[in-house]
Order: sequence, then C-alpha cells, then structure tokens
Amino acid sequence: MDRTDIKALQEEFQQFLDIFQGYVESNSEMTWKPLDGFLPVVFRAILRRQFEGLQAISQLVATGNGFVAGPLLRPACEELIWAKYLTSISGEDAEQLVLQFALDERCRSLAAQDKFAGRPVTEALGLLPFLEESKNIRKNWLERIGDLGTRLDWPERSERGGRLPRMKWLAKATEEQSTYDFIYHATSRFVHFSVSELLRRAWGNPWAGTLSVNSIHFRDYWAHFCLHYSLLLFIRTYEALVSGDALIEIDEAKSDKIQEVMERAGKFGIPPMITAEELAWPTELT
Repeated sequence: MDRTDIKALQEEFQQFLDIFQGYVESNSEMTWKPLDGFLPVVFRAILRRQFEGLQAISQLVATGNGFVAGPLLRPACEELIWAKYLTSISGEDAEQLVLQFALDERCRSLAAQDKFAGRPVTEALGLLPFLEESKNIRKNWLERIGDLGTRLDWPERSERGGRLPRMKWLAKATEEQSTYDFIYHATSRFVHFSVSELLRRAWGNPWAGTLSVNSIHFRDYWAHFCLHYSLLLFIRTYEALVSGDALIEIDEAKSDKIQEVMERAGKFGIPPMITAEELAWPTELT
C-alpha cells in the first residue's frame, strides 16, 4: 500500500471511531456500588481501553508513526479471549475470577516494587501495611483459585498449583487459538528483541554496498497491519461483550453506518505477517 491508500484507510478508521465514540462514552459512565462487583467495571474498562488504543493507533498512523503501534495489539487480543471466557462461565465464577486476578496482581506488584526500590521506599510510600497483608491474601488466593480451577475444569497444572490457566488454554477454550497464535507471533516481533523486525528498517541494495536504516521504509506496512487488526480485535471484543450480555448492543442506525465503514476499510485488503520484500535478504553473507 502507498501513502495515498494509508491515508484513505486511516480516514475510514477515524470515521469508525467518530461513530463509536458516543457509545463508548455512554458505557463509561455507570451507577456502581461495591456490592455490584468488579465484573461490570472490568467489561467496560476493556471496551474503553481498546477504544482508546484505536484512537492512539489512528493518531500514530496519521503522523507517520504507525511503526510504534504494534504492541497495542497484544493486550487487545488477550482481552478478546478473556471477554469471551468470562461471559461463557457463570456470573458468580466470573466475578470471583476477576477479583482474585486483581488481588494477585496487586500482591505481585507490591513485592516487585519492594524488591527493586527497597524497603525504605515502600515505607515512605505508606505501602508496608499492604505488602505485609498481601502475604495472607496470597495464601487465600491459592486456595480460592484452586477451587475455581476444579469447578471450571482447568488443566491439572492450574487446578492443583493454584494458578490461572495459560492464555493458550483460554484461547483454545474460547475457539480463538488461531487468532491468538497469529497475533502472539506477530506482536512478539514488536515487544521482544527480534532481528527480523529490526532488519525491516534496513533498505537498499546490500550487494551494491548501499543501505539505509530508517523506520520509514516499512512505515506503510506497519500502519496497514495495525489499523486492520486493531479494528478486527475491537469489533470481535465488542461482539463478545454484547453476546454475553455484558453490554447493550449499539443502536441499529449506527450499526448500519459502522458496517458500511467496515466494508470500505476491508477493500484495502488483509495485511500478511511477513512480506516478500523482507525475504530478499541474502541467506548467506559470505
């Protein structure tokens, strides 16, 4: 795709955001009290975070910086899978699961910060009581997660070890394994050290001794990849939340407009994970 196509796709993408904006805003304001539980908050936070991710991607692409948007696809994929899983089990189990998930993350974050910054910093921040309390929380967490694992038929490793199931298991359980495998592999190039990803920035004729290293060379590819798959993941996540009665469906008039935008955006094609251009590197350097 050339710059003209990318600009046209980004404009379609932005039109989608403009249509969806009001729906997201209305779902972001809610009447809530602790007895309502965390689950409805988590579902709305998923919708909000992904939508804001789309806004960030749109802005990055518009300014020619789409190459840094790739990491945003990874959490969107995991949120799709978790949204499908949480809406497939009982509300009581789902509520208990997100609560225990949050408690475990809090305990791990407190411990990691204490280990890195030191106990004096933990005390100065007023976090020492919470750190000490987290030890008891962790013990209860192991028991509760084990019970959940038994009830939800998790793999033996999770059930007996008091661990959350791995994303790969969740992906298979929600019939999203192919999606997860594709996005996981593609985004690993964005978030980890990757020689092939770095070499995308090198362009020229190595046999003639000329080479330019610059992110601009694959700019349009990254823009197309991130626009396409971020929109796909968002729509799939929205559909999962709506079908699971976590959110109400968008009104019919806006739904029709969104469908039109999606159809126009789809005409720009599906970006591959790897391109023929990057395979032109010599396989032997001597």
